[in-house]
Amino acid sequence: MQGTFRFSMMFSGRKYLREASVKELIFNSSLTQYLNLSSMFSGCTSLETFDLGNSDTSYNISLNSMFRNCQSIETIDLSWMSTNSVTDMQYLFSGCSSLTSYDISTFDWSNVTNITHILSNCTSLTKATLAIQNAPKLTTANDLFHGCTNLTEVDLTKADFSLITGMSHWFYKCTSLEEINLSYLNLPNVTTYYGLLRECTSLKKADLSCLVSSANINAANMFENCKNLQELDIRNWQINKITTAANYASIFTNVPYTCKIIVKDEACRTWVKARN
Repeated sequence: MQGTFRFSMMFSGRKYLREASVKELIFNSSLTQYLNLSSMFSGCTSLETFDLGNSDTSYNISLNSMFRNCQSIETIDLSWMSTNSVTDMQYLFSGCSSLTSYDISTFDWSNVTNITHILSNCTSLTKATLAIQNAPKLTTANDLFHGCTNLTEVDLTKADFSLITGMSHWFYKCTSLEEINLSYLNLPNVTTYYGLLRECTSLKKADLSCLVSSANINAANMFENCKNLQELDIRNWQINKITTAANYASIFTNVPYTCKIIVKDEACRTWVKARN
């Protein structure tokens, strides 16, 4: 393919498309800086299967919204795909409401900077795994599982989030999630936890002992409407350093007064009690 750089939106919006088959795409090395597969199938609400044959994707720089709102796809296997040049994976599977399984286990994350909304609103997904290893440029990862209403299990044990700056709405409206343990994560650069577990109405136990930030970070709405929460572990978080009212607004709104909250010290205990 000479002189054709963008394949983004190639099938985008074809809502009656059921099957897509591209036998082979061969990209000349001169396209290295320009190849873009973003939104390729975005909005194909009837698409059930796809076949990209022997396509060479090693020069592709973006997977942004590639399968966004493909509401009929139940399983996606991208283990064949080369992602060594990809920088953007925002909204990759967002809105795939029938998706129950996916395989991205062979992805190369070395140049990826943004995975915001990568699995948001996948309402049929019950288990999610993100093995994001060797990600030295990944800084943006908000809304990862936003709206995954049937999600019950999350595995991030092999995920490198050491450079991300925000965790906003990671589990917002994950209404089937009953327990979450993120104690193993390394998150030294996070400055916002806005709405992290907001509307997790079935959540009973949360281990967030990974949180260590002592700055005046944004934690507004963080546990709002976790109305069945029984135990919360924030033992390493100097939460009392949040002094700006807007940064802690509604942080514990509708969390049961009987919830056991494990905190760092007496100063943190006093701060939490002051939030009622």
